[in-house]
Amino acid sequence: GEGSSNIHRLYDYAEKNAPCIIFIDEIDAIALDRRYQELRGDVSEIVNALITEMDGITDRKGVCLIAATNTPNVLDNAIKSRFEEEIEFILPDFSDRLNILEKYTKTYPIPLSDKVDLKKVARDLEGYSGRDIVEKVLKVALHRALINEDNEVKEEHLISAFKDSEIIIKNKRNVPADNLYR
Repeated sequence: GEGSSNIHRLYDYAEKNAPCIIFIDEIDAIALDRRYQELRGDVSEIVNALITEMDGITDRKGVCLIAATNTPNVLDNAIKSRFEEEIEFILPDFSDRLNILEKYTKTYPIPLSDKVDLKKVARDLEGYSGRDIVEKVLKVALHRALINEDNEVKEEHLISAFKDSEIIIKNKRNVPADNLYR
């Protein structure tokens, strides 16, 4: 199939340009557990192609595969077992979240209101990644302040951005593997 051909072409290209690192972001999109084959018919052939390349059957020198996923529980076990190392990035703690808030609100083109309690906001953002805090809360709050033509970012902007993102974040993190592709 086309998916497995793409995997082999990718490795061919990497080998011709070795040393080379292949980085696959959201590897779960192509290395889904084969139990889900009825949902995506090409899963098995793509996983098999990736396994073949990872096993070094084709003796690829100077090619390294690095992959990332937010949902390791849906990866095919045969794929997971072929990675030499797994690195888990933990979510920021209170201090880290506060530092992120302080750093990024200082870069705003309009000031943060003196009435905003960043410590409270940092507590409320437990469970958020640094990217989620910046992209889904801080940038949205700034955007809302600018749309309203306010001269400062107010607590109401942060609260509404937080509430909107909370649904997205919780849904993203709490979806059981069996429900991901229904």
